[in-house]
Amino acid sequence: MLTVAPGLIRYLVYPGLTCCLALGAWSGCSDPDHQDSELHRVLALLPISFEDEGIWFSNFRQALDVAGVPNPRSFEELMSRPEAEGEKYRKALGGIYGPHLIKVMRQTPEWGDGFGFSQFDVDASVATGESYEWPVATSVHLGRFDADLVRSHLDALGYQVDSTEDHEFHSIDLRTAWDRRRNSTHRAIYNSRALRISVTDDVLVVSPDTDSLVPVLKATAGLSPSLEESEAFSRVASALSDPMRAAILPRKMVLEPKAAHPVEFEPPAEWVGLQEWDLFGAAYGRTADVVTNQLVLHYPQPEWADFDAAELPRRVEHFLEELERGRPVREFCQSWESAVTVYDSGSVLTVTCEIPIADAVGAGVVELVSPRALGFLAP
Repeated sequence: MLTVAPGLIRYLVYPGLTCCLALGAWSGCSDPDHQDSELHRVLALLPISFEDEGIWFSNFRQALDVAGVPNPRSFEELMSRPEAEGEKYRKALGGIYGPHLIKVMRQTPEWGDGFGFSQFDVDASVATGESYEWPVATSVHLGRFDADLVRSHLDALGYQVDSTEDHEFHSIDLRTAWDRRRNSTHRAIYNSRALRISVTDDVLVVSPDTDSLVPVLKATAGLSPSLEESEAFSRVASALSDPMRAAILPRKMVLEPKAAHPVEFEPPAEWVGLQEWDLFGAAYGRTADVVTNQLVLHYPQPEWADFDAAELPRRVEHFLEELERGRPVREFCQSWESAVTVYDSGSVLTVTCEIPIADAVGAGVVELVSPRALGFLAP
């Protein structure tokens, strides 16, 4: 007989069959593998070879739409708005950080005039690396670009038209950017490592080198498998629904990062060891009324998520209580609900907490991923 812990929702996903079990009662439910989101869309633009990389996703357009704030087209337009409207814009994007490139754009008002595009043209971004501020990362941006205008600006900045394996892009070497760094735009090129750029009217790809760029161009052209075809990444993206901000990292990058701080936490003696998960996800989302925090673990075995369904929420609640003593973050939830999705070749555990937006501060638990404040995952 199948039993389910209180508060646990269990999904069974097999070819041609999807059911869910909530509090012991069977009912129909949508297939988690067929959710449509911007996160799934960007996975389809990244090569499957990035399975060993961390990815960091931000959906700026969704954040503005939920807040009912129109997106300005330039710094000048933003600054011309009444002070209250400008504050609404900043509040809507509060906590929705983008890749390092977006940070450099925001710090360089001349960027738009120099490149023919700016952060105001970007709807959503995804980048690779150990943290969302990883400076030498490849990033993909969805938005509304004038590709011909951007290419003409790149020509004027000294980029050269380059090509490899039938993929055309613009390139500039780091030394050139450094030598011209007195110009604020070239200084921004150097600081952002925007040394390789490929652009269409709806997708912009920026990379520090050709070897990192070309696999992305192949994936965006449909010439090679994408991360969407990775069972683990696709399943975690489905579990994270349609987030405003998310991080998905393989186990080794979480527990043993090369440059970021490793997870350092001495688990209490009463904690039960987690099963051997292989992919971790964290997400933040909000509506006009509710903020949602999610944590996801993917397992290579169908039965393993069930084993951790009660243990992971208990760990998260304990760890966040300990963390709050030194960090007065009011958004962290006191109660988490589990959902298990079982596939024929693996399983996914999702723990979710929703709180009223009036009680929310920052971007919740996804903020803990970059500094690896993830003691609840301690082995």
